[in-house]
Amino acid sequence: MPQSTRFYGIHRLISEERISMPGVSSETMVPVYVERGRVRTQVNVLEAAGFDLRVLSTVKIPAGSEVRVITESGFPASESTFPGVVHNSRSGTLRTECGIVLSRRVPPELELMCNAGLRINLRFQCCVSGEVQWGNSEARTRATVLNYSRHGVCLRSDTVAIPGEPFRFFWDHQSVRYSRLAGGSQCVLGTVRWATGEEGLSLAGCELTRSLGYVMSGIDDRLLQEIQKGQR
Repeated sequence: MPQSTRFYGIHRLISEERISMPGVSSETMVPVYVERGRVRTQVNVLEAAGFDLRVLSTVKIPAGSEVRVITESGFPASESTFPGVVHNSRSGTLRTECGIVLSRRVPPELELMCNAGLRINLRFQCCVSGEVQWGNSEARTRATVLNYSRHGVCLRSDTVAIPGEPFRFFWDHQSVRYSRLAGGSQCVLGTVRWATGEEGLSLAGCELTRSLGYVMSGIDDRLLQEIQKGQR
């Protein structure tokens, strides 16, 4: 079935990514360092909000890597270290864009320099297929998670969701490397906050309960538990 330009315009606005960066001014980027093991790499911070960083690196840093983010401030310069985990890694031609969740909140000065005042949590693109249950219905329909944030996901399905109703999303085994949350669950649940759709397709923004959106990246249970401990 042909889809409307308007629907895909909305989809693009919601799921837009920044992996190709030729037009981004260096004036909007904040240099910091990421350490993985004994290797320290200078990176550019594209976005910073809450516990989240999106950085651009000339060195590939795979998802699941435990890292330390280091910032310098003051005169003489002093270093501050923030332990974190890379949960999203997307390689371009020359550089890699990484999503990092920190065990402590992003420094305020970093948020200000990145102009992150309009966004509480960053969104990270993914493509996780599975099935969704809307409301109290037992019926399941095919759905895909297009992006996730710390507290939510954006779902695309062929049935229209209703804001305020509960949902459950069960992902396919092959969609994520580690297919089960701590406790054996293979699903996330929460509440639909907004929905839009036409011509048989729906986009829904959903707030999660009991789990963090980073599970959509496939990082393992131990790292998820460490993230949750550090962010209480």
